[in-house]
Amino acid sequence: IEDLTHDVLFDYISAIAYLQSGFQQGKLSAGQGDIPPIPIGKRLKIDRAKIYIGNYERQSTGDFAGDSIPVSIALEGGSSSLKSLQIWFMPEKEHKPLKMVIGVDKYIFTMISKKPR
Repeated sequence: IEDLTHDVLFDYISAIAYLQSGFQQGKLSAGQGDIPPIPIGKRLKIDRAKIYIGNYERQSTGDFAGDSIPVSIALEGGSSSLKSLQIWFMPEKEHKPLKMVIGVDKYIFTMISKKPR
């Protein structure tokens, strides 16, 4: 597997923080659909992210089972290697991300939140 550069993280970390904050403050909600593009910070510039917020979905991991809010993010002019990002936020857990599916080049990475030990 090729090394991921930090550019991939810069493309999306501010969008994830914006979404979590929006859910916590009640400005965003499940089933909202497309929201206006938001500016997000990248390593060397600001770009805009297109975001779609889906309806509640039941998700289950070894540590959590419950409703989550699925979100798809697409970045205009994003990293050449980053192809897609989907995140499921947990309303019951301060809208923290439960699961992320990241498409990079020909690979798909799935990250699942776990309880701290």
